[in-house]
This record gives sequence, structure tokens and C-alpha cells, in this order.
Amino acid sequence: MGSVVQTLLGGLLLALFPASLIAWITLLKRRITSGRLSALLPYRPRPLPHWSPLTFLVLMGLFLVAGPLVRLAFASVGLVDWPESGASSSSAAPQRSAELMIGATVFLVSCLLTGAYIYVMAPKRFGVVGLRPTWSGVRLGLIASVLVLPPLMILMAAVSWLVPYEHEVLDVMEKQLSLSSFLKLFFVTAILTPIVEEFSVRVVLQGSLQGLADAGKVRPWHDDGQAESNNAAAESSPATPTVTDTPSSDAGIASAESVSNAPEPTDPTPTNPVQWVYQPIPGRPEPPPPPADAGGFRPADWPIVVTSLFFALLHFGQGLAPVPLFFLSLALGYLYRQTGNITASIVVHMVLNSLTMIVTFVTLMTEA
Repeated sequence: MGSVVQTLLGGLLLALFPASLIAWITLLKRRITSGRLSALLPYRPRPLPHWSPLTFLVLMGLFLVAGPLVRLAFASVGLVDWPESGASSSSAAPQRSAELMIGATVFLVSCLLTGAYIYVMAPKRFGVVGLRPTWSGVRLGLIASVLVLPPLMILMAAVSWLVPYEHEVLDVMEKQLSLSSFLKLFFVTAILTPIVEEFSVRVVLQGSLQGLADAGKVRPWHDDGQAESNNAAAESSPATPTVTDTPSSDAGIASAESVSNAPEPTDPTPTNPVQWVYQPIPGRPEPPPPPADAGGFRPADWPIVVTSLFFALLHFGQGLAPVPLFFLSLALGYLYRQTGNITASIVVHMVLNSLTMIVTFVTLMTEA
């Protein structure tokens, strides 16, 4: 039975490679035909993030504080034991499995408290964070998985051939091979971990860096709610930016709420105008007017690169896994930056971790 499941799973994975190739060819063909080679995914106009990189330090501080408290809670109900003085770091598989659950729980508590902190800073602009799950984001995440994961698997196989891949979850699975143990590890690794990692790395860190990088730029602003009133102005002077007095003004907050869930931007039409807004920075001269078309704005790329380097370093000690994970993070960061929503990035992350867990479990069960 195990060999049959392994064969079916292997066939499914092999089918992903031609599907990925066809998807890439189709995507590039559409871009060449439309002449829009500047972006594989259209940028969705929205307000800039209102949190700063200091928020990421808040998250790290909460992680350090929550660690002992969560461990105390687990120990009080008998799920883990307090480490004895001079005890070895290696322990039995059940204890190590509980340690993984503790780490994920600490991370989750820290993310929830950080999310509350971001909300308290600006309650009416919390929609800019992009946490609301959407079916379009799920669909985009599944499509992106077909595009991204097969090339990533090839790269991971290459680096694993040079240096064997190591991960504590895989070690626990080898020493505690049972369906109940697998389900617990699957929940932690394939469901909980992608959510907390994408929130902390993509939203808190990359979002704050993107706010710094794009501050002071003239950006496209899409608002269907003012289509009729702004139509004449959009046709008469499409290259004139709309300047706001302050990024936190009431008008900006109202626009933040309406734009956070707006559909993807399109070219200006009588029913779908694209405006331009500018959030001024004290002491910095006002930039020149933007071009007449809505394609003149390009968000900065370096926040994605910096965040991806940090994401790779988080997985240090897992062989050469940080190399393919850096490129994975580039794709996940691009999805979040272009859409302003975390759903697609979480879906891709979940699919990757799920495939890794299932393939490892089936392989171990077959060998056993």
C-alpha cells in the first residue's frame, strides 16, 4: 500500500514540472502580446504601510518575553518538562515534538500581540496590513505554487545533493513514525508556521521597509467610490498629482479604507479613473509630476531583497536550504508587494511545507 501511495505521489510531483513550464510559457506569451513586460503581476494601488521597522523589534521583544511564559503554561499541564541543569539538548522524540509546538505557539502569540500593536497605532488604517483572506488570493497562491515550486524543487534537490538537508521536524518524524505524530507536526509545520512566518517577515518587516522605500514618491491611487466626481479631472489633467497635507489626515484614512479592498488597477476609463497621490516628507522637495499613464510608478525592490536575506538566515543550520529559500522568499515578497494581501504568500508557503511533509512521511513509511 505504501509503495502505491508513493508511486501516485511521485507521479503528481512529476506532473507539476510540465504544468509549470506550460504556465510560464503562457504567462510570458501574454505579457509579450500585451506589451506589459514591466510586471508579471499588476501592482494594486493602496496607502503606504503606517508601521515602521521598529515594529519588527517589538515583535522580536515579544518573542523573547512570551517564550518563558508559554513554556511555563505547557509545563503546568504536563506537556513538557523543565530542562534540568546540565542536561543534554537532545531529548526523546515526544519531548522534541512538544518543543516544536512551544516554539510555534510563542511565535503565534508574538504575532497576535504585534498585530494588536499595529491596530492600536492606526485602527482605521489596519486594512492596509492585508490580512483578510480572499478567494482571489487563494487562487493566485495556487497558480503561483505551480509556477514557483517546481523550479524551487530542482534547486533544493541540487543543493541537497551537495550538502544533505537537515531539519528538526524531519528528525522527529524519523524517531516517532506514527500517524498521530505526523498530524501534530503537519499542523505546526504546514499550517501554523507559514502563517506566523509570513506575517512576521512579509508584513511586519517587508511592509515597514516598503513604507520607507516608497515614501515621498508620487503613486497611483485607485478609488472606484469617486469615479463620477473625479472623471472630469482625470481626463483634463491626468498628469497632475493629488497632494495630501499629511499621511495621517482624515482624508487619507478614509481613502485607506476604501482602497485596501479595491480591485486590481486598470487603465483610466470614465468609470475607473486612476489618480495620483503624494505623501510629502518634511525637508524633501516635491517630486516632478508623474507620467500621464498609470504605469509610471514602480515600487522599490530592495525591501524584498533585504527581507529575503533575513528569511534565508532564519533557516541557517539546515544545510544549503537557505539558498533556495532565498529565491522562494523573493517570490513570496513579490506577491505581497504587488497585491497588498498576505493570502497568496501564505498559500504558496503552505503548499511547499505540505508537500515536503507528505513526501517525507510516505517515504519513511514505505522504507519501514
